[in-house]
Amino acid sequence: MDGMSAARPTWSRTEWVGIGLLLLVAAVTLLFELDDSHTFGSHEVFVAVPAREMLSTGNWIVPTYGHLPRLEKPPLAYWVAAGSGWLLGEVNEWTARLPSALAAAALAALMGWWARRWYGRAAGFGAALAQLTSVWVLTWGRKAEVDMLLCLLTTASLFLAAEPAVAESSSRRRLWDARWIGIYSLLGLAWLAKFHYGPAMVLAPVVVFFVLAGHRGDWKHLLNPIGLLIFAAAVIVWPWLVLRQLPEAWSIWTQQTVGRALGQMGREPVWFYLPQLLALSLPWTPVALLAVGESWRRAWKQQDRHERFLWIWLLVQLAILTASSDKHPNYLLASLPVVSLWAGCGFAKLVAAVEAGRLRLSGRHAAVLVGLALIGTAIAWAVGSAKKPTAAESITSLAMVIAAGALLLAWLLWRGRAVAAGLALLLVFLASDAIVVGRILPQVDHRFAAAQF
Repeated sequence: MDGMSAARPTWSRTEWVGIGLLLLVAAVTLLFELDDSHTFGSHEVFVAVPAREMLSTGNWIVPTYGHLPRLEKPPLAYWVAAGSGWLLGEVNEWTARLPSALAAAALAALMGWWARRWYGRAAGFGAALAQLTSVWVLTWGRKAEVDMLLCLLTTASLFLAAEPAVAESSSRRRLWDARWIGIYSLLGLAWLAKFHYGPAMVLAPVVVFFVLAGHRGDWKHLLNPIGLLIFAAAVIVWPWLVLRQLPEAWSIWTQQTVGRALGQMGREPVWFYLPQLLALSLPWTPVALLAVGESWRRAWKQQDRHERFLWIWLLVQLAILTASSDKHPNYLLASLPVVSLWAGCGFAKLVAAVEAGRLRLSGRHAAVLVGLALIGTAIAWAVGSAKKPTAAESITSLAMVIAAGALLLAWLLWRGRAVAAGLALLLVFLASDAIVVGRILPQVDHRFAAAQF
């Protein structure tokens, strides 16, 4: 893992090719059939309808659903959907989901840049690729909900908070640090996205990191006057404007903040988030695990501030989420970019193995890989076709693509052509994703008839 260089990084021709490849991946995973892959889910409707009514009534202060006040959530989701609809003509599946897709793409760029600065070029490409192709991004990056935008805001805040810890400068000791003005500005937007969730997911790990670092100068950043003023304005102004019209809004907000935290809305088991963490990071979970052991050693045995920051980020957020009684998979999104960074490091290890000529399969191992892939594909095809008979033909096409890809991948690895194997694997993934999004999801959408009606 390379240290962060103070000099401005240069971009090679290979990296520009990699950026072009990442843009292609983003176009397929985030934008392909964004409006037609499935109809609005219930949570998406709760964003799209208030956005439409904002445009029709001109009231951007009090969100309404069916022209009745909807104050369970703060307004950022409605504002961005309405803004997208205003720019592109109307609020529909495409315009309402576009802000999430763009936020997912921006988050991939951020994680690629972050990993490149901390760990090197190969890790940067791997982190961006993982960010674009993980299950959680493919799920929430294509929904008209605020979760992906909120994840971008919290991750960008943590990136800015981590930078002073690894890049000493005279400006970082000033009370008027522009970096912390940016952090508090992002946290203000995060509050407008989901109340206390975003600020808590950022400030709690940062405070714990400052405590463990033991640098008294770090605490000055938390008292940045301009940043605090901006954050206070974001927290106070919109609720004040709403309360002037609807004094009963206060009881609704109390239920949505204190109520969710203290258990008025149900309970889940304490281990709820661990399997979610592993599942939502697929297919990059095993690649990330390649870097976890080294990251742990560097964080706690070698006192590496980079890695310690990542572990505190993940562990403190998991502790907060576990302590809260109201648990949902989307609450975990703020923690998942850590896995993308580790996936970038794991990817860099695989690249190093390729360059050293170590990533090559024997004939026996290639045969085992093909056999397992074909057996797994056959089982998935049989189960999928039986459960979703309306999509049986599309599921068959998907199975054939995956089987052919497994054969090609095994042959290329057997021949020692690891780079070609990696490209083939990516193409198979994109083709499979296109089949799922373009054919299978519309065929199994149980809401389609009702939406057409």
